[in-house]
Amino acid sequence: MVDYMRMAELFVDHIKREYPDDISIVAYYGSYAQGTQNHNSDFDLFFIPATERGFELSDCIILDGIGIDFFSISWDRAERIANFNENIVSVIADCKLLYVRSEEDKERLESLQDIIRSYQTPKKRKAMLDKAERVFNDTYRILHYLRNSKDISEQRTEVFHALTHILQSVALINQTYLKSGWGKNFKQVFSLPLQPEDLEKLVYQAINAKSKKEMLEALEKLCDRTAGLLKKEKEKFRSKNSFESVFKDFYEELRSTFLKIETACDNNQPEIAFCASAMLQDEVKYCLNKIGDRNIIERFSKLEPLRAFDPLNLKPLKSAAVRYEKELVELLGENNVPITRMDNLEEYRNYLKQRKYLVE
Repeated sequence: MVDYMRMAELFVDHIKREYPDDISIVAYYGSYAQGTQNHNSDFDLFFIPATERGFELSDCIILDGIGIDFFSISWDRAERIANFNENIVSVIADCKLLYVRSEEDKERLESLQDIIRSYQTPKKRKAMLDKAERVFNDTYRILHYLRNSKDISEQRTEVFHALTHILQSVALINQTYLKSGWGKNFKQVFSLPLQPEDLEKLVYQAINAKSKKEMLEALEKLCDRTAGLLKKEKEKFRSKNSFESVFKDFYEELRSTFLKIETACDNNQPEIAFCASAMLQDEVKYCLNKIGDRNIIERFSKLEPLRAFDPLNLKPLKSAAVRYEKELVELLGENNVPITRMDNLEEYRNYLKQRKYLVE
């Protein structure tokens, strides 16, 4: 069996002779770095070029039956990885150095490892939850592909894609990174303190499923429960904004949307009424979420005009929008949010004087 550490030494010797100014770092990671390698393990090695010429050393070979990837990572990409913007954080976090061009290069790598550690502190909790949410949200696109697939091999591939996004998001919720390859890292994820209910059971149901229906059943449960976990953790960071800070000048701007809905309903323009109602609901929901009062959010959800939308009869939508507006104005009044109203130009002139916009 080939001594792969000796192979790495030969690679470094070649750098010292032929590329002494072009390579900042050579390091290895994975099973050899963790001491868990077996006779079929590949040797995971990467390097960080200091110059464009350094990228020439990127290479793939098979040595004694084992595939070896001498892959390059730019400093910019290494920084993205350290900021948990890629799912190969362990490459930077747990690597072992084989070569450094200078003490400055070593310190630069160590500073990236410090960044990784910083993301595992309470101060970065919210940032990690935001990253977890971005990774997780892509799962819904994958489920769409799975639902439309008619090929069992393709379906199982989409199951893999969905699971990688879900498990990666669970790791991020726990402010950690995956330390080994897919499948091998399941044990790590299943041992994390924060995880969706029945995570391990549902993962294996999805993997072992013999039909698309079974795959979707497991993955949809996983998605619902992961989304619930994310929501629960993010709720802890919801700031308690005041109504006035959130809704100041809000209704004044939104009034035109209410009028647009009224006009569209009167003129039998369902597409305009539909779009305006959707935009209206989005705006109100966004602001109510900033306030964070679940009772108010649920109340206004039940009042949303689109619940009454019927393209063949827009009268219910118009009535629903009127009620929605009335409830919104009352809510703002109850919470001391001022609404700037005036009925004529003289009132507007006086308003400008009061604001010192108009000098006679």
